[in-house]
Amino acid sequence: MSIDSSSTARNRILVVDDDSGIRSMVRDWLSECYDVTTAENGLMALEILRTQAFDLVISDINMPGMGGFDTLRRVREQYPGTRRALITDYDVDTYIKMALEEDITNIIVKRSPFDVEELFRTVDGLLTGQRIFGLQNYLQAGTPIALRRISSSEEIQSVREEGLSLIAGTDLAERNGNNIRLIFEEIASNAVYHAYGYRKFDQVRLREDERIEVAFGLDPEKFGFSVADWSGKLTKDVVLHKLLRAMSLEGVLDTSGRGLFLSRTFSDRFIINIRPGKQTEVVVLNYFFTAAENKPLYINVV
Repeated sequence: MSIDSSSTARNRILVVDDDSGIRSMVRDWLSECYDVTTAENGLMALEILRTQAFDLVISDINMPGMGGFDTLRRVREQYPGTRRALITDYDVDTYIKMALEEDITNIIVKRSPFDVEELFRTVDGLLTGQRIFGLQNYLQAGTPIALRRISSSEEIQSVREEGLSLIAGTDLAERNGNNIRLIFEEIASNAVYHAYGYRKFDQVRLREDERIEVAFGLDPEKFGFSVADWSGKLTKDVVLHKLLRAMSLEGVLDTSGRGLFLSRTFSDRFIINIRPGKQTEVVVLNYFFTAAENKPLYINVV
């Protein structure tokens, strides 16, 4: 992992899970860089919190007695400075409504094999707000990053194809290339038109101060790209509302929100990073080897 243990040793994490194997596994991993305590249910976690302060609580969702959402609601009410995240092996999409209601934007997925690097990156982002923005944080260290700037709506397709040339001839391109094209088109179009207030489908040439920057990278495991704008208009509530609407019967015919929903559906990792009023970045990762269908929820607000 790439976390500096000397700088994070003071951070204290409480891991709550009724599965003793998961508790022990996550504790052993995170203990390399953090001070980790565990609890086997929500009530025990609240008892521990009465006598000890923690920087982050990570809770399983489905537990006997007090579940994860109830546990983290109590944490928010009683310890508002404590960061919160959920972990589950169930379908994350079924919890998006509750995540919106409880102001939880990171749901980690239990899967086999467990992605330890992703766990550390998520925890470090929650605790420090650092190493969130930038595609390089989501690829293996030393991976070359190709940077491009989109200055007009007409450049979206050419920049897209330039980036996709990195995976030309690979199984990923054969299996998922068209979906990756669709995802890039949706995200880049949203950045061009919505971030700076232009009308969809108009031919747009951005002003010099209207920045849209794109990054592409390829490591031995995955292909990734990011699209960033500096309007900072997107909010976590808007993202979750749009995802919920797109998943509902009422939202089937809506165009608003479909791009976010399809992008999340067709990517292995769909990550949204937000500096309110300053910057929005969408990071998309697709693996060469098929990733688990259950996908985490990562919306980082710093």
